[in-house]
Amino acid sequence: MLPLRPSVARSMFTVRPVRGIHSCARLTRQRITALPCAPITAVPRRVLVLPTVRAISTGLPRWQDAKSRSPDEANVEIYTFEQVKRLSDSPSPKHLIVDVRDKHELESSGEIPNSVNISIKQHLSPFSLPAETFEETFGFSKPTEDTVLVFSCKSGVRSESAARQARAAGYNVVSYKGSWLDWAKNTGGKTY
Repeated sequence: MLPLRPSVARSMFTVRPVRGIHSCARLTRQRITALPCAPITAVPRRVLVLPTVRAISTGLPRWQDAKSRSPDEANVEIYTFEQVKRLSDSPSPKHLIVDVRDKHELESSGEIPNSVNISIKQHLSPFSLPAETFEETFGFSKPTEDTVLVFSCKSGVRSESAARQARAAGYNVVSYKGSWLDWAKNTGGKTY
């Protein structure tokens, strides 16, 4: 789909009915609101066409993300503050604490001691990179697959997502559910 021009993106669109679907959508800053969960395409004369979509129900609402799932559903082990504090105080070559926040977040709040930073926004699947590329990109050697990766972020959502990605690449993973907000609360650290 081609991006919409800014002048078009700020206007009101009507939606052409497709198989009994009637709706209206407002586009603001290239975001569409009040539409059914279906891909749309822009056509001339400012009319949007909704294609016929067949959906298979997964039993969960579409908006439900990693934050709202239980740890059992996500299949990611969860560490508490005490477990992460122990790893931070006495680092082990078999464990690596990975903070997936952006650099500006680390600069404004701080980081867990002895952790490494891999921004998940800039690198969507860093653990799938070859070892040489990984080391050039992040400045440290790629962990071996027997290393337990403990993921942390601001509140635990991105860390759980990163943990699932690393697990798919063959790593042993753990998510620190409380992440930086829990760490700052327990250590008196700075929050955002």
